[in-house]
Amino acid sequence: MIKHNVKQSDSEKWVSTGDVLIAWFLKSAYALEPNPRAVVWSWVSIRPSFVGEDPAFNNYAHNGIVLCSTPALTNEELSGSVASLALRHRQVIQPVRDIAYIQAYNSLTTSIKGGLLPRQTPGEEMWCLSNQVIGHLDDLDIGSEIHAIWDWHSPMIPSNTVIFNKVGGGYIIQANIRRSRWSAISDAIDRLTVD
Repeated sequence: MIKHNVKQSDSEKWVSTGDVLIAWFLKSAYALEPNPRAVVWSWVSIRPSFVGEDPAFNNYAHNGIVLCSTPALTNEELSGSVASLALRHRQVIQPVRDIAYIQAYNSLTTSIKGGLLPRQTPGEEMWCLSNQVIGHLDDLDIGSEIHAIWDWHSPMIPSNTVIFNKVGGGYIIQANIRRSRWSAISDAIDRLTVD
């Protein structure tokens, strides 16, 4: 419904299911606890940038990502529509799939001999989001049905790191966020199933 509404508002605009899921999550998380400003860092798959050259990139099983962030989102934006948040996310991540950006990002990480971790700015709440649905875990055939995912995180993972995955036709949200935010997300999920 949200993807359709965005497309109807402007035929040139498009959002993915991942954009909608991330927007819904953020809006739900801030429903009961507004914050003056929030910055969303996203790990973005670069597979789509290379599939035209070699379709095998679509099946690349390892990390093929770059990091990007939104400008600080205000309470007004976070309490707005899921469609507008999803579109904002899409407008931020789409340009980083440009080959020139990817090359510059690679040069930077090579020059500093490692990856980049987002920096916390005073007065802003930071979120690190990873939509891992693009890895097609749901399509993985291991000879039996997948019932759970186990994932190990480094103690260096920042607060408000959220990972989305798809398994068994549903979504798994894995996050290290405070209990009150989980309660807000849980309430939002309950409203989805009732509405």
